[in-house]
Amino acid sequence: MISDIIIEKDFTLRQPIKISPDISFLELKIDLTEEKDMSVLETQISGILDQWKIVYNEDTIIMVSNGNQLNVGILIEINGIVEFHYISINLH
Repeated sequence: MISDIIIEKDFTLRQPIKISPDISFLELKIDLTEEKDMSVLETQISGILDQWKIVYNEDTIIMVSNGNQLNVGILIEINGIVEFHYISINLH
């Protein structure tokens, strides 16, 4: 579902086991507890993906899972520092 949204937005999806950025920025935290939350999730993810594409001119999305938590974001380099800007989705 989440990967479908990413691909529909013309992003390339990468799913590494682990990433090691220099710094990380949590931009949005979502608790997905019910099926009805999926439409809200779609809207929020779609909006932030559009924003990242415009602001950072980036077309690769990183998705890393850790148990019931899914982190979806972008890696960018600014002045030699690798930053991870991401959304954290708690899957219950």
